[in-house]
Order: sequence, then C-alpha cells, then structure tokens
Amino acid sequence: MLFKRGFGLISAMVAIAIIATVLLLGTPSLRAAVKQTRVAAQYNQVLGLIKIARQYALITRNFVSVCPSEDGVTCSKNWMSGILVFVDINNDQIINGDDRVVKYVRHRYPNVKLTWRAFPRKHHNHHLNFTSLGWTDNFNGTFRFCITGQDLRFNRALIVSKSGRVRQSIDRNGDGIHEDASRKKVKCK
Repeated sequence: MLFKRGFGLISAMVAIAIIATVLLLGTPSLRAAVKQTRVAAQYNQVLGLIKIARQYALITRNFVSVCPSEDGVTCSKNWMSGILVFVDINNDQIINGDDRVVKYVRHRYPNVKLTWRAFPRKHHNHHLNFTSLGWTDNFNGTFRFCITGQDLRFNRALIVSKSGRVRQSIDRNGDGIHEDASRKKVKCK
C-alpha cells in the first residue's frame, strides 16, 4: 500500500533513517529534561511543605514538625517514602494527644533521592521542627535532592536557617553544579 502512492523502498528507508536519527539525538536531552522536571517537582513540593509548616507554627502558636513518614500517621527515618507535617503540641515529635496532621504527601519519584541533615545532629536528622515563633530548633539544615546514580548537575538543595527562612541552592561558580550553604557541591549521602 505504501508503495502504490509514490514512495519507493529507498524513500521509505531514508524516512525511517531520518526519524531514527532525530529520536536518537533528541533522547539524551529529553531524558535530561525529565530528570530536571522530577527534581524540580519534588523540590517545589518540599518547599511548599516547609512554608506550610512554618505558617502553621506562627498562626497556631504551637510547635510544628516536618518528618519523613511511610503511612501519613507516624514519623519514620526514610525521607524517600513521604513527608508528614503535623502540629506537635507537646514537642515530642510523635503524633499523640491533641496533635493533628496538617498535610501528608507521598514521595513521587523513586529516582529522586531526598535527604535532610541538620546541625546539631542529635535527633534532628529525622525532623524539621518549627517553634511557635516560626524558628527552627536547629541552627540550620539542608534538604538535598539528587537523581540517584547521575551526575551532580541535576542536584538541588533547600537551606533552612535558624530563623525558619528557606533559601535555594545556586550555582555560584558557573560550573553547572549547585552548591550548598558550605559552598560544597550538592550531594546526597
């Protein structure tokens, strides 16, 4: 049928070769765009949750905790499952008594690794806690977003200060890789 309309075998083969070449050349940039989009989506979701948590702390004049959660009811140690925001009346980092869940979101992209690290380390590496004044009970901390097994140019960080303010990582030296608060390349460990 193809050949009856004026296409010859050679024309069809040339068209297939052109389409294959375009697909092969476009695939790496398409993959990079997908990776970038996934990191950005996860990044923006966590940024929104941090802002919600801080706002709730200020409005309710209570402690508010942000923690990893696998079920939306209890905190875990795995940020890759999901994130739970809850009003923590007694600041024990456990949902009990009059505590209430504000928001829970599941981690959407398994290849986007998410880590939280705070100073001082103690028990704070599994929670980001806001006081009733909107401050954190850490000196500072960093959420890191990395594409697992990939180069560093996709990685991003959210840096949370003691005052509860959040700033985004940037590429200060123009090498295409974002740096954290210590001016080190963003890496997930």
